[in-house]
Parts: sequence; C-alpha cells; structure tokens
Amino acid sequence: AAPAAATPTGPVHEIKMELKDGKYQFDPATLTIKVGDVVRWINVSGGPHNVAFTADKIPAGAADILNAAMPNRMAPLTANFMTDSLQTYEVSFANAPIGAYPFVCQPHEALGMKGTITVEK
Repeated sequence: AAPAAATPTGPVHEIKMELKDGKYQFDPATLTIKVGDVVRWINVSGGPHNVAFTADKIPAGAADILNAAMPNRMAPLTANFMTDSLQTYEVSFANAPIGAYPFVCQPHEALGMKGTITVEK
C-alpha cells in the first residue's frame, strides 16, 4: 500500500508560474524550505503549466512521499495541468528527505521552465 500523505508542520511557500517578458519561468526558480513545509505553485500566466519531479533526480526515498503528497496526479511525480488563471497546486514536504528536488513544467521544459526546491532540516 502506498503511504498516506504526512501532515504539514510548516509554512506555505508560493512559486509563481508565469510567462514574463517572453520567458516561461518559475518565480522564484530556487527555493529553500524546511521538512514539513508546503509549496504552492500558482498559474499566473502563460499556461497550461504543471509540476513534475524525476525519480532519479530527487533524494532516495522521496518518490513515495511526494506521490502521496501530490493530489490529482496524471503520472507518478507529475501533477495535472493547470489551465485556469490563478489555479494553485500544493505539495507538502512533510517527512521528505533533505536534499535537492529539481522540478519542471512539462509543457515548457524545453523553453527553460525549471526550478529546484532544497529541503533542509
């Protein structure tokens, strides 16, 4: 059985997903959080957008924890597309292993829409 999502214990951090000055980007593209925090992505402009992690690029043991914390996935470690303006998607990093979590927006990855969350104790 897949593990249940752990209860968040920290604050919510926001990352905007946007098309700004002709560039698809996450703002901020890098974010440092603590174990237990939540990240909320917001579809500001240029969508559709999504959030996808790659199993072999995140810390060992993180995939099952992230999958449990990612509602409405279209694939493992992959959120559904956000098509509505100001639509949000939240992922809890409760019980997440420390380390770097690179992520992309799949429709705009080739255009450089990438980011990294660093989880610290």
